[in-house]
Amino acid sequence: SGSVVFDSRRLGLAEVVTRRVMPQTGTILVHGRRASGPPVVALYDLVTGDQRWAVETLFEQTEPKKKGLGGLMQGLVQRVSEGTALEVLQAGPEMIVVHTLMGLRAMDARTGEVRWSSILPTARPGNPAKHVRLYPSAEKNDRIYVSFDDRLMAYRLVDGQPLWSKPATVNGWIHGIVQHPAGIIILPEA
Repeated sequence: SGSVVFDSRRLGLAEVVTRRVMPQTGTILVHGRRASGPPVVALYDLVTGDQRWAVETLFEQTEPKKKGLGGLMQGLVQRVSEGTALEVLQAGPEMIVVHTLMGLRAMDARTGEVRWSSILPTARPGNPAKHVRLYPSAEKNDRIYVSFDDRLMAYRLVDGQPLWSKPATVNGWIHGIVQHPAGIIILPEA
């Protein structure tokens, strides 16, 4: 019909950073910055335009606050994360997994409440992961796969715990993966 279903001005956003349509649930996830106040992540129904929830706490620090230079770096990563597009995966009808520069967060798709968070095991601890992609498992609905930098890791959906003792690594950035009955084929950019 051409009618407007969602308008970001309803959230009072000065900048829309992430917008992701999730066909499984008929919703759109929007993340943005306001002129003043904390950034917001909100979920809207694509048919009615009704807001299902809005969360202003997604970018809050979940690990203990550090002192000195470490604390300064934590604050910087948090601030930059607020303005960086989210990697988003609809992990079934009840959960949305997002990656911020601060790590993985699993959100309840009905309420927006953060169920768990997990830090990606980068080569240098405290260094934010780059080139992050989230993949649903083709055969096992209890997990997701996350590629970042030159690494691939599996996480349990119920609580965000790693399923492997250490990430699988390749030579170069990971461009994608192919799930096969015999295992996972990692496709580096090179």
